[in-house]
Amino acid sequence: MEGCTNAEACNYAEEATEEDGSCEFLSCAGCTDETACNYDADSTIDDGSCAEFDECGECGGSGIALGACDCDGNVLDALGVCGGDCIVDADADGICDDEDDCVGALDACGVCNGPGPDAGYDCDGNCLEDADNDGICDFEDPCNEPDTSVEVLPLIPSTVIAEVFFNGAPIPGGTVIAQVGGNTVGLSVAFDYEGGSWINMNIYAAAGDEISFILWDADACEQYELDFTLTPDVEGDDLGTFDDPQQFPFGSGDPIEGCLDEEACNYNPLATTDGIPCVYPAQYCEADFVDCDCACLNDADGDGVCDEEEVVGCGDLLACNFNEDATDLDGTLCTYPEADYLDCNGNCLSDVDGDGICDDLEVAGCIQITTNFKIVFYSE
Repeated sequence: MEGCTNAEACNYAEEATEEDGSCEFLSCAGCTDETACNYDADSTIDDGSCAEFDECGECGGSGIALGACDCDGNVLDALGVCGGDCIVDADADGICDDEDDCVGALDACGVCNGPGPDAGYDCDGNCLEDADNDGICDFEDPCNEPDTSVEVLPLIPSTVIAEVFFNGAPIPGGTVIAQVGGNTVGLSVAFDYEGGSWINMNIYAAAGDEISFILWDADACEQYELDFTLTPDVEGDDLGTFDDPQQFPFGSGDPIEGCLDEEACNYNPLATTDGIPCVYPAQYCEADFVDCDCACLNDADGDGVCDEEEVVGCGDLLACNFNEDATDLDGTLCTYPEADYLDCNGNCLSDVDGDGICDDLEVAGCIQITTNFKIVFYSE
């Protein structure tokens, strides 16, 4: 019996005894893997077509396309959102530029792309460091003053009467400051009494507080400390009385040379001897009507020229009496030629024929006298 005798062929005929060349291998070819998504139970020949589901659930699919972010072909927008509509996020702050209040960065003061606070200042223009609380930042303060604001505490203040010296000499007008832990708890200006300088100070310190004292020279921006402290035993203690005063010897105890004249530019209130000559404005400003900065003491019109040096005069260049040295110009003083063809001396500006008559006043005509005329007399 003729037929397909190849057992692997789709049309294999088990009863055939003679091969007739009819064997074919396509009709029964397919995926024979039961785990594949395209398994064909009727297939007996595995043709290598078995496939798996891709990430999009498509059997034998290629998955998410290159450049896409999902199975629908969407792409990431500027914010990294798949299929989102943000086109630009220039500052990469996670806010789309068309909705971003600040495309860039907020500075330390919250200003978009701002410069931030100036060095040494906060966003409100206040000093970051101002040890003396004078409103001038420490980095540009020519003088860091001590705190002269007394901290008044709810207690009975202690008192101290003391005679004050600086470099062995009285210093009336000197400012003495009492401090506890750097806080000012008392202040007194030394007054003159019987040739000495004294203070009578209330000190807001508790019992057991260690009180230090400094002498403050504001003109020289100098502080001088005592080498000892006082401590009240009880609240409201008497640390020095009129009968038993303290002695506050500030400085080295040696005399200080300096100018003692308060009117001088180099007056030193702490000086105890006049070993340094006094200097006055007239010596280097060449005038005695200016201050130590050579600025006018009197300048009524505020023009920078001292009243004593003002020159009143005419400032019109066309005037006969123009004064190039005038600093206080007064137009009512200016004088001019009587006519526009005269100069300031009354002379002609133009007199071509030199006859003393200005060209502007000349009258044209014949002025020749002839000698060949005769006079004829007639009688009736």
